[in-house]
Amino acid sequence: MLVCSIFGACYLIYQAYRTMNENPIIESPALSKAPLWDAPFPAVTICHKALAVHVARWRRTFSEMDHAPMQKTITSAGACATFNMFDEKDLLRDGVILSTPDNLPDKKVQLWSRDSGFTRGLPLENYTYPFRAFTVFYSLVMRFGVMHILQFGQFESELLLIVHPPDEVPLKNRHAVSTFIKAESFNNIRLTPHLVVSEGIEKYEPNVRQCYYGHERHLKYYKTYTQNHCESECLADYTLEQCGCVPYFMPRFNDTKICGADSKCDLNAVDKLFLPEFNDDGTHALIDDCNCLQTCTQLTYTIKVVEIPEELAGYDGSALIIGNEHPFFTKNIRTELHSLSEFFSNCGGSLGLFLGVSILSIVELLYFCTARLYLHSKKRTADSTE
Repeated sequence: MLVCSIFGACYLIYQAYRTMNENPIIESPALSKAPLWDAPFPAVTICHKALAVHVARWRRTFSEMDHAPMQKTITSAGACATFNMFDEKDLLRDGVILSTPDNLPDKKVQLWSRDSGFTRGLPLENYTYPFRAFTVFYSLVMRFGVMHILQFGQFESELLLIVHPPDEVPLKNRHAVSTFIKAESFNNIRLTPHLVVSEGIEKYEPNVRQCYYGHERHLKYYKTYTQNHCESECLADYTLEQCGCVPYFMPRFNDTKICGADSKCDLNAVDKLFLPEFNDDGTHALIDDCNCLQTCTQLTYTIKVVEIPEELAGYDGSALIIGNEHPFFTKNIRTELHSLSEFFSNCGGSLGLFLGVSILSIVELLYFCTARLYLHSKKRTADSTE
């Protein structure tokens, strides 16, 4: 009976230890929803080879609007215009070719970072870089034109819209949040932020918690680590290795050769890097070797596109309104599943259940095995001397 009790207690303690080591992290929704101002308004990139932005305004109320600065960017879709993204000079390392040598107009001090959030204690009107919404009325209003639209086919008359965090360059990759919208139409884009924060897991290795903090992983082309930046860098290096050149939109240094428009090698490199191989151990893709883990603070957005008829929009031409759908959003928190104190509690519960052992019993056992034996041996020695 004693052997069975010891075995049962040891088995449960082993299971608790195994769970603590193999699955130490859990992600769960926060107890309450987060307000809009906990997350920055996304960077918005719109692309078309004949795009001309006429007006871009940041709307705070129905009547209050500020100028919305746009910067030129380059993506796989060509030349684009981006709102609310950090200056490229703050995202790319020195020596990496920029989309444009122009400085970001009306550039202000960065007041947000992925791991620490917004700077606290500033007046409301100072929170302008990146922009963030305080109510659902805060939105981006754009009016634009596509020159000579009748010369384009059905697909060429559509505009590419990419929604991404302000600390990321626009990337059309497997994690991108993007959609196509019709030119010469009025589109209402509804946003929902998704934020995951990490608390108390810094002591774990990145491969255990399956995420990186921004300072833990150095990238060659980018100053800020994100999963998208990491995979973009991995793709650029792999393409350069396979083809001896990279497409014009990939990150590169000045001495890197650009692939020609008729080159198919870079497309083959994408397939080789991302397509999985199936084997007995599961699936594996070459991109997995780059170890591009998620960031410990994840920020993504989902979008819903509503095309408004011209008779209801009251505006003839191409226009776009992007705003948040709800005043609150769900925030997830990544924490320890079992702390060290919980592990010891589990051990005490298992020992008490099977053996009736408590801390007092262990202290008594140590006392009888050490101090009591020593005192008893000392007494016997004294008695034998007398």
